[in-house]
Amino acid sequence: MGLLLTILGGLLVIGLGYLGWRLRQQQRAIIDFQLTYHKTMTPAQIQHSRRFFFKTEIKKSAGYRRLNLGVQVGRWGSYAFIVAILAQQFGILDADDMAVMATLLWLGLFATLTLRNGCQWWLNRQLYASVAVADTPAHVDLMMTPQSLTQAFLHYQIWGIGTLGTLLVVLAIASGTAVLPADYFANGFNGFLFQSATRSTTTYMRSSTTSSESATTADNDTTTDNETNGTDATSDSSSAPKSKAEKAYDSAAYVRSLPVKTKNYLNTQDRVGMISMYYLALNHYPANGISNNPGTKYAFHIIKNMKPLTIVVTSSGYNDKKFLYLTQIDDQERVRIFKFKNQTPTALNGLVPEYTEYPNSQVKMGQLINGYYSEEDGPYHRTMWAMEPGTPWTK
Repeated sequence: MGLLLTILGGLLVIGLGYLGWRLRQQQRAIIDFQLTYHKTMTPAQIQHSRRFFFKTEIKKSAGYRRLNLGVQVGRWGSYAFIVAILAQQFGILDADDMAVMATLLWLGLFATLTLRNGCQWWLNRQLYASVAVADTPAHVDLMMTPQSLTQAFLHYQIWGIGTLGTLLVVLAIASGTAVLPADYFANGFNGFLFQSATRSTTTYMRSSTTSSESATTADNDTTTDNETNGTDATSDSSSAPKSKAEKAYDSAAYVRSLPVKTKNYLNTQDRVGMISMYYLALNHYPANGISNNPGTKYAFHIIKNMKPLTIVVTSSGYNDKKFLYLTQIDDQERVRIFKFKNQTPTALNGLVPEYTEYPNSQVKMGQLINGYYSEEDGPYHRTMWAMEPGTPWTK
């Protein structure tokens, strides 16, 4: 499904580029036609004169004004939806169900752009009909347009409208099926920021280390060998770079920037263990925040009749039981994590509390594998073993 939508979207983008080029060619052909009769004018002057004439005609006719109003409403409406889509893609706009919201925004953009383009096409059709002439007229003023050029222009324009509309519908379907993540750019942008910050920090540490070593060398004349060795050891220890696992423990953005890695024969407990490590990073909790808590038991519950795969993780202590988080894993192995707004079960027919997605939570399972999976004893292994399979729930 994802591959099919990607191929279809790519073909539609190529088609839009071609149709846009042909429209430019037709507009140029109309100007060239005028230049053969008005040799003392420039293309810009002819274009300006024709645009002024059409604006004047629109003001004269009530029917033209209504169509132009539809163009303006569609244009400004599409601007609003584009801003909303970008806000969601960059993680500024949040919702309980990001996929549904993304689909509605793309469909809203489809509706407003179709209104704008449809009204514009119908307005162009009527305006060009009022100035259409034969291909070889005896006399030509600046407004006259050969009928063959008019028909070709309107033909390519309607094809462009249809192609753009189809592309927007494909994007809406891709958002609804999680092929296009609702915060795709936010994940990439956060990963880029993290990598940039990491490079800057590394550069700063190297320069600091160099300065420290220079200072240590200058002090060697008045310092014993033992003191110098102690200083060097301290400097080396403080400037040692973090390992990949340590970075993954500290930053969810770093995990989202990692390449995808595969691992066969992972069971649900393995997956929940890695997701729990990511949950700790999202909340800036220590990596042993779950494993180093012997007085608390953790369990994960699969909601059987819910798609995508939905898992709820709970904890139970001496006197209380808490809902920790809810996670969903789709068919493309994309993981999303949701936090609970309270501890009162009112959502999903009273099964869990109301929940909302963590900002920029979406990550690929392969990235979690790359960041956290290990067969050696450590925070991930102990967290994974702390997760006990609970009774499946039915919504």
